[in-house]
Amino acid sequence: VFTPRSDREKQRSVGLARDLLRFVEAARNTTNIETFEPQVPIRIIVFEKKRDFGRFTDRRGGVGGLIQDRDPGCWTLVTYEGRDLLENTFHEYSHYLFRNSGRAYPRWFDEGFAELISTMSFTRGKALLGRAPVRRLLTLQSHPGWIPVERLVGIRQYPKSEARVDLFYAEGWLLAHYLHTAHLFGEDRLIEAMTRYFDLLHDGARWRAAYRETFPISVDELDARLRRHRDRVGARPLVLPAVAVEIGEPDTRALSLVRVRPARVARMLGESSLMLSTRGPDQAERFLEISIAREPDDARSHANLALAHALRGDLERAETAAARAKVLDAKGVRVLGAVGAVALGRARAADPLDREQLAVARRAYWDLIENHPNSLAGYLGLGRSYVAVDDDPRVGIEALLKARSMLVGYGDLDLAKLYLQSGRARDAYGALWNVLRWEAGSRSAEEAEVLLEELRRRLRETPAASSDGLSPSSE
Repeated sequence: VFTPRSDREKQRSVGLARDLLRFVEAARNTTNIETFEPQVPIRIIVFEKKRDFGRFTDRRGGVGGLIQDRDPGCWTLVTYEGRDLLENTFHEYSHYLFRNSGRAYPRWFDEGFAELISTMSFTRGKALLGRAPVRRLLTLQSHPGWIPVERLVGIRQYPKSEARVDLFYAEGWLLAHYLHTAHLFGEDRLIEAMTRYFDLLHDGARWRAAYRETFPISVDELDARLRRHRDRVGARPLVLPAVAVEIGEPDTRALSLVRVRPARVARMLGESSLMLSTRGPDQAERFLEISIAREPDDARSHANLALAHALRGDLERAETAAARAKVLDAKGVRVLGAVGAVALGRARAADPLDREQLAVARRAYWDLIENHPNSLAGYLGLGRSYVAVDDDPRVGIEALLKARSMLVGYGDLDLAKLYLQSGRARDAYGALWNVLRWEAGSRSAEEAEVLLEELRRRLRETPAASSDGLSPSSE
């Protein structure tokens, strides 16, 4: 399921790995997640000190972990040692399980359910689910505000203030808990309604229409019941309904444990997503240069440095770093991906388009596909090389569809653009909605909103454009 690399003592690393394997087995037995076989691998990085976690990831305040998928072909989960290690790890890993399964869920449930199962504990061959997360209880008891259910279920972006984020997480947990346990308190059983509701959302329905079709109570009534549930769990948090699931003892003999130095961790973070979050290419460059100084012949570090230079617009240095990486490992996944990305950047930076560099980029992506057919990066890169280019987009469409078949959520924005280039409005519409479903709050989602509005405007002005079955009112 995963390969832990840790700067912690081996015994503690194995202990965390064992608990995570137990968590996965319990989730397999208690959720409707369909796919547990990893579509894309995941790295799990545990820092011994919280300040190191914050230094590398730019996460402060109450954040205890994060998970990122910016590196095509790999997810990275990062957290730190402490009393909440298991809760943080289970919370973030549940996001991976959702995405790996190919299903998109609303933001409130994505976080609320992650909180719901993050408090899982183990005793005598059983996993215990249902314990309330203490921090969320405290927020519900002390925060003066309340997010009405009608607003909560429609939230796509995280609130800006830390206090509102805490309330959003707390109410997300509360609603997920109530929908799973309402019948245990003598109220309507809502689990099946919730499942049908998510199925309709997955098929593209708007939340109000899906809610009316599936739930036996109004949104206002649900809000009133949720407020009562808040008071109920706050008054008796230690006697909430719990579920005990029998699980076997995991076999940890096959786990690969590698002790890593800080510079090695820096390179791993750079590989994963160029410093994972908002630190961006400048910070990535500095950490990768430290890594290269200690390991000068590591091809992936040079490849990542090429990508960092390219993101900053320094294409000459990017090309030099990519060339060095190719000398060290001509067929490496990261190396070929960097060569393609740098060449594509140079092609698009030229006016008119540099066709020679475009050919270099596509050749690198084809080499990546031929040498590593299970890597997403080659298909994504090849597909993107056809966006906004006056070429037949069918090859690019097929490449991006292949990437999506490997892991849902990758390449939808570029796929929508290629569909638009091909005049396939209906397919473009669906791909753009996938972007909003999977990447709410991101720059990609903002661009998708703009393209959707432009598509709607075009359809309103040209009714004949709706001949493929899409109409301006189909949202």
